[in-house]
Amino acid sequence: MSDDLAGMFRRWGEQLLDSLPVYGRIASGVADDAAVRNLMLAAPLEQRQPVLLMAVVHHLLLGGADHPLSQWYPTVGGRADADAETDTDPYVDFRDFVLGRRSEISELLATRSTQTNEIGRCSVLRPAWAVVVEEVRAPLGLIELGTSAGLNLLVDRWAYSYSPEGPRFGDPDQDVLVEAQSRGARLPAPGSLPIGSRVGIDLQPIDVRDEEAVRWLLACVWPEQLGRFQRLQAAIEVARTDPPRLVAGDLVETLPSIVAELSGDEHLAVQNSWVLNYLPAQSRQRLVNVLDELGSARDLSWVSIESPE
Repeated sequence: MSDDLAGMFRRWGEQLLDSLPVYGRIASGVADDAAVRNLMLAAPLEQRQPVLLMAVVHHLLLGGADHPLSQWYPTVGGRADADAETDTDPYVDFRDFVLGRRSEISELLATRSTQTNEIGRCSVLRPAWAVVVEEVRAPLGLIELGTSAGLNLLVDRWAYSYSPEGPRFGDPDQDVLVEAQSRGARLPAPGSLPIGSRVGIDLQPIDVRDEEAVRWLLACVWPEQLGRFQRLQAAIEVARTDPPRLVAGDLVETLPSIVAELSGDEHLAVQNSWVLNYLPAQSRQRLVNVLDELGSARDLSWVSIESPE
């Protein structure tokens, strides 16, 4: 098992070295260091991924842990210009930090799972829903599967740009900007995006008013991606002014009861992004069957952003 972890960290480090040099060098260091690597054995088998250890350490630094390691993390005031050619090695500080907090880190590894709520995905969701609204001429009853903190349920509240020189879409007064590149001849439909109800389903939804839960969500962002980190912070602040409704439960089994609560005047809209790969094959098929059943009773649109594999 330790050898498997070593290979996992080594491959991950090689993949990151060019784009995220600090994390790449740290991951390579863990791959060759059994004392640090074996701490991962405290995590449940399905959670033994390099990103979990990185998130745990980031979480502690965001909580105010005072250590030289923080100099490598831009999200806590560290350097933003580190690269793979730097003489000093971030792994020296990482190792000292981790081994000095074995008990605390082991407990977090045993009890946490990584979370993401990437609002950049709204750059795909918004134009898709704009097309649907244009067709159905009704407000959406929006349900998100695997919602995390529910930020993508606020797809109508962000500003959008699909080219550096092009116009901004969405909320003109919004400071949170989602940027993407449109490669087609036709830009995504701008227009308004009326949403009536919005409900998110997740096994462990994150309450944006819970500081500890928010800190963990932020910790799962790679610290070298400072812009993404700051955008997530800003989006959370927007969500706190009017949080969407989040329901804890199994994605597939909870969906019908949520649909039953929606007004008949709303067009049923279901979205998910990079969540189905976490479901067993039988649950994925069950979801398709449930959506078929729901769609036979009322009009339904489903926008799914998932890996093709």
